[in-house]
Amino acid sequence: MRQRHAVLSTLLLGLLCLLSFNSRAEELRFGFTGPLTGPSAKIGAELVQGIELGFSRINASKQLPYSLKLIAKDDGYEPKLTPPLIRSMVEQDNIAGLISSVGTPTIVSATPTLKKYQIPLIFPISGSSALKHSDIRQLIFTERASYHDEATLLVKTVVEKFGIAPSDIAVYLQKDSYGEGTLRSINEALQSYGHGKAHDLLQLYYDRNHPAAEDAVAKILSQPKQPKAIFLISTYPAAAELISLLDQVGVSPLFATFSFVSHDTLIAELQHTQAKLLSTLVRPCMEQSQSPLIQEFFADVLEYGNLETTSPMELEGYLAARYVEAVLLQRVTSTAPSRSELLDLLRAYQESQLAATSALVIPQELEHSQYPIWLEFKDLKNKQSYCGSAIPSELIRGSL
Repeated sequence: MRQRHAVLSTLLLGLLCLLSFNSRAEELRFGFTGPLTGPSAKIGAELVQGIELGFSRINASKQLPYSLKLIAKDDGYEPKLTPPLIRSMVEQDNIAGLISSVGTPTIVSATPTLKKYQIPLIFPISGSSALKHSDIRQLIFTERASYHDEATLLVKTVVEKFGIAPSDIAVYLQKDSYGEGTLRSINEALQSYGHGKAHDLLQLYYDRNHPAAEDAVAKILSQPKQPKAIFLISTYPAAAELISLLDQVGVSPLFATFSFVSHDTLIAELQHTQAKLLSTLVRPCMEQSQSPLIQEFFADVLEYGNLETTSPMELEGYLAARYVEAVLLQRVTSTAPSRSELLDLLRAYQESQLAATSALVIPQELEHSQYPIWLEFKDLKNKQSYCGSAIPSELIRGSL
C-alpha cells in the first residue's frame, strides 16, 4: 500500500511539474523597469498601463499560440537599483526582453547587465545619443527621434519662430547623463545662431529626484536680464515646480520641454499659471491623428482598458506593445521564443523596416530627423493650444 502511495505521489509530482513547465512555455514574459514610486511615478504607471493594454489586445486576438505577460519592477528612477532588478527578472522571472524601460541614466547603468545576458531593449523611454553609441546598441530596438533631434527642432523654433536670441536663453537641467547629453545638443544647435561657448548659457542644475527649484528661481531673479526662454531638460515634477514658482513672482518666459516630460500631466498641474509651453513629441498628436494605430489605441481603451483618461505616455507603452506584436507575427512559432530567438526576430524585423517608413507613426518630411517630431504649444494665459508640425505664426504673435 505504501509503495502504491509512493508511486502515485511521484506521478502526481511529475504531472504538476509538467503542467508548470507547459504554463511557462505558453507565456512570453517581458520586463519593465521605471519609477512606480517617487516624484516621477506617474510616468512609470502610465507606461505600464499602455503596455498591458497592448498585450491585452494581442492576447485576446489569439493570433499567437502563447500569451504575453509584463513583469514591472520599480527602480524609482535610481540608476543603482536598475541592474539588480533586471538580473532578478532574467534569473527568476525568465523574461525574454525589456520593454519601455525608463530613463537615460538608469539604462546606462544597466549596460553591463544587458550585455551579459544579451537582453533586447525594446522602445526604451530615452532619446539619448549615448545609447546609440554604446556597446549595447545592437540590443536596442526603437523607432523614435533622439534628444539631439528634438533639441535641434526646439532651438530652431525658439530662435527663428519666437525670435528669441541665444543670449536670452537659460537651461534648467537634471545633473546626470540625460541632462548633460541633451545640454550638449542644445549648445550645438545654438552655435548656428551665433552662440559662443557652453558656459555663456545660464545653466541651472538640480539633482535627479530632488529638484531645487527655489535655488534656480533665486539665480534667475538675480540676473541683470531675465531669460525669455528656459529649456527644461527635466522630469515633469521638476518642470512643474520651477514654472509654478516663477509664475508666483510674475516671471513667465517661454518654456521649452522635451518628450521625456509627461506633457499632459505637466499641463494639468499648471492650469493656475500663465505659462507658455513649447514641447516636442515623438508620437503623433493623439486627438488629431488619423493613424490607424492611434484609432485602435482609443478603441482598445474602451474594450480592454480601465483608464479614465489617456496620455502620451500610455500611448508610448501601447505602441511598444504593438511593435512586439508586429515582430512576433512575422514568423509565428508553435512555442514562445527564447531570449536569443526573440533577439533574432527583432533583428530580422528591424532589417525589413530599414527601407520603409515607420509603421508606427504618420509619415512626415522633417529635414532635421530620421524620425518624425511633432510640436505642441500651450498658452495657458490666453487659453490657446496647437499640436502639429509647424506652429501657426498668428498663435506665436498672440503669445508674445
